[in-house]
Amino acid sequence: MSQCEYERTGDGDDGQHRYKCTHCGHERQSKYPANMLHRRCAESKPTFRHVSKFAVAAALHVMRGSPKRTAEEIDRLYEICKTCDKFRNDNCRLCGCCVTRNKVYRNKLAWADQHCEEGRW
Repeated sequence: MSQCEYERTGDGDDGQHRYKCTHCGHERQSKYPANMLHRRCAESKPTFRHVSKFAVAAALHVMRGSPKRTAEEIDRLYEICKTCDKFRNDNCRLCGCCVTRNKVYRNKLAWADQHCEEGRW
């Protein structure tokens, strides 16, 4: 899970700084700078919908014979994903899948029978 990334939004009346996470919108006040604030980002938590969609996709992938993409195909798709506003920290915020350059089992890009839910690939 990734950490919140805070940006300063102002100053409070008590001399503390106001911050807001650029991913999940969590707001907080602190006397410390943003790089010293740590919290697991709510945006990075998998939802039941994400987990269930992955389980269905994994079962179908196995039933189809587990077709795989080449490293070159994965690299090409990864570059497409990086331009999307729903891509963050090697995850798709739309479908919840792991999207990396690695040829690992849980990487949606490595599965040749998968597609982008927004039709980008």
